[in-house]
Amino acid sequence: MEVLLSDGHDLAVGRLYKQPRTLFFIKVVGVIKWITHFNYWIIGLYLSLISFQAFWYLFETISEKYPVYRKSAIIAFLFFPTVIMWSSGLLKESLAMAAVCVICALVIQGRPKAGISLVFKAILFIISSFVLWKLRYFYLAVLVPVVGAFVAVNILGVYIKKIKRSWLARSVAFLVVWLLIILVVSN
Repeated sequence: MEVLLSDGHDLAVGRLYKQPRTLFFIKVVGVIKWITHFNYWIIGLYLSLISFQAFWYLFETISEKYPVYRKSAIIAFLFFPTVIMWSSGLLKESLAMAAVCVICALVIQGRPKAGISLVFKAILFIISSFVLWKLRYFYLAVLVPVVGAFVAVNILGVYIKKIKRSWLARSVAFLVVWLLIILVVSN
């Protein structure tokens, strides 16, 4: 309980204040720990279920938006992570990759209609971004330019019909926008 309510500076055990990402993960696991009555295996199961649900959400989004890539998405998002992450126990990556999947799925879906769906997805996006920032900020540093380039190319694709028709033109536009975002972020 002391760790859950602490900012890490007053903890003598392990000097957790020097590892803020680890302290954040311990707090998340601590909440799950109280729900599961201190059972390590069930905590691992909860983290695996969170991760699986996020991968499934991304898979469903890709299957709906791009049905041609359904089989590839099954292998990339459901088969490969099964072996690696869902049997690994307590890892920060299970929550970090869940956040990445949710962010990618929301971006691929595009802007929802106004109402509860918009508010819910905005809150989900903010929470996922916060969790990713707290656990693995460098994942977010790579994800922001990629998502920015994806959104920019899709917006440009609406206005420029050539980009929609040509795979090569779309790829070049993506790379140009991505490089511009990298230059802005790195300075």
